[in-house]
Amino acid sequence: MRRRLKAHCFAVIFVISLRNGTLLPTSMMEQTTAQVDTKHKGVLDSPDNAHGQAAELLEGVVEIRKTTLDPEHLDRLASQHEVARAYMGNGQHRRAAELLEEVVEIQKTTLDPEHPSRLASQHELARAYMGNGQHRRAYQANGQVKDAVQLLEHVVKIREQIQAEDHPDRLASQHELAGAYQANGQVEGAVQLLEHVVKIREQIQSEDHPNRPASPTGGRAAGDGRD
Repeated sequence: MRRRLKAHCFAVIFVISLRNGTLLPTSMMEQTTAQVDTKHKGVLDSPDNAHGQAAELLEGVVEIRKTTLDPEHLDRLASQHEVARAYMGNGQHRRAAELLEEVVEIQKTTLDPEHPSRLASQHELARAYMGNGQHRRAYQANGQVKDAVQLLEHVVKIREQIQAEDHPDRLASQHELAGAYQANGQVEGAVQLLEHVVKIREQIQSEDHPNRPASPTGGRAAGDGRD
């Protein structure tokens, strides 16, 4: 069990490197780093199926924590959140959505609406609903795009109240909401919101920054080739 936990720590660190604007709580990072054993680092060094490896390792963390922590424990929820992100990276959006729905439901009763972890999980659940590429039409057909819009509108509303206009998490949620609007046929709303995100990012980022959209029609909300 001890070896598995140490190896899984690298999975958590790896998944953190894949995140696009949200971070684990500092305490969680400190706990994770403290458990790292460098002899296991090679498990995640290979670029082949990295998300799949991370998901498999994190599943072990979740299983162990299910036997040692209460369902509402922050560390258990954090591990479930991370394995869901690994599922999305591996194309398993439906599986990710099911896991994140569980996390979000628990957080509704244990965390304040503006708690960073609760907002992050709602944001990720919306992303799971949206899916990508070949998954997109299926999500549109069963109404989950509308669910994604509602979730992201809620997240954006709260982040606009508690975060600065140029906060990365606020911008990330606004950008994701623009994509949800576009997928839901709300093109005008998508363009307006994405133009706002571009304007703010132009003020704070250099032209070669990877998170700066090229133009209002260059982001996902204005069409990204996903049908």
